[in-house]
Amino acid sequence: MLMRFFKTTFICLTVLLVSVFLIPVENVSALTTFVDALDVSGETIEPFGLAFNSDGTVMLVADSDGDQIVEYSCSTGFDASTCTDSGDPLDLGSIINATLTGLAFNSAGTTMLITDSDQTTDEIGEFSCSTGFDVSTCTAIDYVDIQEDLSGTATGLAFNSAGTTMLVTDDNGDILEYSCSSGFDISTCTNNSNANDLDISGTASSPTDLEFNPAGTKMFVTDDANGEINEYTLSVGFDVSTATFVNVLDISTQELQPQGIAFSTNGLTVIISGDGGGGDISEFTLEVAFDLFSSPTIASSSGGGSDQQWKTKPTFGLDHTTFRQLVDGGFSFNGVSNDITDNWWTPFAEQKVKIGSINSFTAKAYADKQLRVQEFLFSIPNVGDAHKAELEIEVVYDYSGEIDRINVIQKTDIIDIDSIKVIHSKSKCQSDDTVKRCDTTRLSMKFLEPLQDKIMAIKAIDFKGRVHITYLNEGFDISGNSLNPMKTLMIPGTEKHEGLVEVTQTAKYSNFWTSQDGREFERNESGSFKQINQSFERHIDSGVMKNRMHSEFADYKETQADLASSIMPTFYHPSINYDEFFSEINDIFAYE
Repeated sequence: MLMRFFKTTFICLTVLLVSVFLIPVENVSALTTFVDALDVSGETIEPFGLAFNSDGTVMLVADSDGDQIVEYSCSTGFDASTCTDSGDPLDLGSIINATLTGLAFNSAGTTMLITDSDQTTDEIGEFSCSTGFDVSTCTAIDYVDIQEDLSGTATGLAFNSAGTTMLVTDDNGDILEYSCSSGFDISTCTNNSNANDLDISGTASSPTDLEFNPAGTKMFVTDDANGEINEYTLSVGFDVSTATFVNVLDISTQELQPQGIAFSTNGLTVIISGDGGGGDISEFTLEVAFDLFSSPTIASSSGGGSDQQWKTKPTFGLDHTTFRQLVDGGFSFNGVSNDITDNWWTPFAEQKVKIGSINSFTAKAYADKQLRVQEFLFSIPNVGDAHKAELEIEVVYDYSGEIDRINVIQKTDIIDIDSIKVIHSKSKCQSDDTVKRCDTTRLSMKFLEPLQDKIMAIKAIDFKGRVHITYLNEGFDISGNSLNPMKTLMIPGTEKHEGLVEVTQTAKYSNFWTSQDGREFERNESGSFKQINQSFERHIDSGVMKNRMHSEFADYKETQADLASSIMPTFYHPSINYDEFFSEINDIFAYE
């Protein structure tokens, strides 16, 4: 996605850096990362209940506004951004008595359960589907009234894998537990006089849906009053009376009013439906399955069997403590990836960059505390001198993982600003990872002129302000003819009474400059100019012997000295040696 960016010059660098590091208050767990969102407002502006088939290629959404079940096909399992409307929803308007909210299926997708509720009606509906997870084949079987069990309005719905335990949330902060003698047969479900029910109003004042891990020992509840997901542990699977509150995750930036919740089969992706500001489906990744707040442990590279957590400052390659390779393919140029094998500097075969063509540079970073800034620095004179880079491009991220802005710092028009494109994605740090922990930033742009030095660096800053930089040596040869006009200056002329002369630099970084009449000048370190050639015309006799370059100027000088010696004795003074005086007379006397 191409975002807005700011072009700045070198003299504005101080102001720019102040704006980059104004970090807002953190309110999202770095261990649960927002990936992207799917806008479903075209199909439903009030998506509530949410369900998937086992491989995540079918997504079902309960539309409370249209009283229908909308079915989506997903080209990538549990990736909401790849889901498209199948165009064949199940219309329940003539069946339900109130408002459609919760949604659940058995594992085969051949039984569908819904909650149908408002201030006067609270029912559970059961449907039989001839084709699993194909709602167009579903027909109503039974309806059960549960209103007398509730203190509020039924919202969410969940079952254990066998369908023998049914859990229902109401908007008054309660979770009701039902025992079913026949799996997923609601006519056999009883509440046991609220014996095992749970009041969670102290942590979730308006619960809208709930979901469990397969064992039922983890429970997750969405709360639309505060834009949160609440996590609980259960000492007995699916027995909510044994639940203990763990923590709350604020997702109000992504979903102001979360409604439905679903997990991927492996528990590393959580999908949330929401209707705050329009219907959408948001996707988040977790570091640990069915755990919003924990980091995974990894085996120590020392072989000693101890565990090290994925807690390290940003890196494009190695863990800074164990030196274990955390990231593969930490840098890519035009699609060819390279491993960062040394965090300080990695030997990198020199690459040629063609001026005027689009080139892409990709950095893949792991940031335990979430990536804040990804920088690309070009033309660095020596390893360790990143602050002397001739070109710097900063990609700044917000707390949701979206690109906030792009800053360009350059001394001259090195790149074509309009050609810049930046794409961000979450990716696996290593191919055998199960979680997309790394942030991949792909920068594409066109160079307009050469750069002086070849070393490049990539730099990452996390939301804790921790910085890491890796140098790529020998880097990139960005050379060739500039597409920009050469620099011009006005300097004092070399001819008498000439005034200022316009000179043009012969090439970027060159000390040689030329004037329009062919004179050549060299600029020294102090910025002064010296003419290094003399035009042929200056050596041609002009007829004016007072010109020092005239072939008879020496004779003219001697004649003038003789004339002076014949005049000066009339002003004789005994203290003056006139012979010595006239022998040392210089050509200024004769010239002037």
